[in-house]
Amino acid sequence: MKKKFVKGVNWSGSMINTYVIVNDGILCEQSIVVAPSLYLLEKAKAGASEKTLESTASDLCGYFKDLHAKEIDWRYVTDSQISSYLGKTLRQKKILSENSIERNIVSIKDFYKTAENIGILDTEIFLSYEYSSESSSKQQEVRGAKPKLQLFRQYIHKEIFANLLSSIKAKTPFVRERDELVLKIGFHCGLRSSEVTSPFNLNTKTIRKALKEAMERNELGVTLPIIGKGNKLRYVDFNPEITRAIKNFLEGRRSEIPDGHLICSFNGGLLSESHASRVFKSAKDCGIARIKKTVTKYNKAKNDLESEYMISFESAKTLVFHSLRHTYATNLVKHCYKLRIDPWVYVRDQMGHEKRETTESYIIFEANIHARDAIRTDLSIEDENY
Repeated sequence: MKKKFVKGVNWSGSMINTYVIVNDGILCEQSIVVAPSLYLLEKAKAGASEKTLESTASDLCGYFKDLHAKEIDWRYVTDSQISSYLGKTLRQKKILSENSIERNIVSIKDFYKTAENIGILDTEIFLSYEYSSESSSKQQEVRGAKPKLQLFRQYIHKEIFANLLSSIKAKTPFVRERDELVLKIGFHCGLRSSEVTSPFNLNTKTIRKALKEAMERNELGVTLPIIGKGNKLRYVDFNPEITRAIKNFLEGRRSEIPDGHLICSFNGGLLSESHASRVFKSAKDCGIARIKKTVTKYNKAKNDLESEYMISFESAKTLVFHSLRHTYATNLVKHCYKLRIDPWVYVRDQMGHEKRETTESYIIFEANIHARDAIRTDLSIEDENY
């Protein structure tokens, strides 16, 4: 993929120059990467200088090249994916300066805003554009700082989750049940988007074996191996509710498909790494009116000490699939206290956390939303974001 200068485009009786982004290979009409090229044309029409156009084209060319390599649709990019691009691709791999990364952020932000304005994007994408550089990570470790997860904006109340499930768009009953299961796996098991559709996870033969062994032990839940970030293996406990949903899907609408990945296409084919993120975004966009009604109802009762924690509607609009993982970890802390299990060990093992500070963030947040004063006192930390 590369940028190409185009001279002498006829616009309203005058000639303007612009850039287009094209795919590698023989140049033809189909070579043009439409979305960023239309954006650059809009910039040219607005009077942007050739120098500005060139630098913006370079930024977007790099961005779309990275999306193409990772098979990510630009319309469904997630917060974690954009953070990975800024932090890992630009900062660590390309070793760009902070100023250059900030310029890329400006280019990408303006691209998405313009895409919505000119109608090639249905709804605005809300992204934080936060990233961590190598140097800032080292400083964080030295200072013992906590990860800035902003959990108070990420927590998905069970009624918001019900709104998401009821808002899934599907052409067939098989697709609807499969995609409902995708969201349930995120909410009840805390799997990352890529882990849900990874060919290394959720193999039907492994699941059948686990179900059989659980039945022999008279247990309602199962434990399955999950290979996650960095190819690290962890064993995740699937509670009775999600186990029952998986069993029903496996023995029902998926029963005629050969063994392989649980979350698959109608003929058993693998789905893309970003499938779970797209399902979440589509459900959120479709159900945003329901979600707003739910948030409004709960926040009107915010003075009720018995009411559960509810995010603001502004935060609800920024939710992504990874928010399900944050929610699961927070609920897991509560589950540990209920069963008198040590959350410092169990949450870390279930989530695959490398750092104690990450687990601590969930313990602090859970203590805040459930008023566990003793926990907050013991940790001697106030959650600045709550």
